[in-house]
Amino acid sequence: GPMGATVSGDAAGAVPVHAFLFGEDQGRYLLAVPPSEVAGLESRAREAGVPLRAIGVTGGDALIFPGEPPMLMTTLGDAHGRFLPALMEGVL
Repeated sequence: GPMGATVSGDAAGAVPVHAFLFGEDQGRYLLAVPPSEVAGLESRAREAGVPLRAIGVTGGDALIFPGEPPMLMTTLGDAHGRFLPALMEGVL
């Protein structure tokens, strides 16, 4: 959707942030929960032995990665929506 997010600077740890965020890894899942649910989720994950790490917060009109300029969600949506039609028309 059009909701932005701010990814924290330490989200990736020792892995390059682009590899951490966009790498195809079948063993990771991204969850979005209300702030009031974070502590309970962390507790349940710990009890189940499931690694869990907060990587940022949602909200706003831009996607913000550490050390990068904000990317407006409208700009990203336009680029995403134009790609397949342009490919089918032979523009790409």
